[in-house]
Amino acid sequence: MIITAKHPASAGPSLRAAGLTADELFTHVHGAQKAMVLRRLQASVYVGDTPADVAAGISAGVRAVGVTTGSFSA
Repeated sequence: MIITAKHPASAGPSLRAAGLTADELFTHVHGAQKAMVLRRLQASVYVGDTPADVAAGISAGVRAVGVTTGSFSA
């Protein structure tokens, strides 16, 4: 499952370019909305690359893992 703030028009092509597929793809999901999706899907782990992603994972009660990509560092 992938939860992203990306627009659907860019999320799908980005995954294909990387050779990846997703069982489920949630696009245009931001901040606290990500926590709602995580809870609804009963996720156990969420990997994100922004402080808001980590906060969403914590808020949803899942293990939140931060990676240093994009414009945020450790």
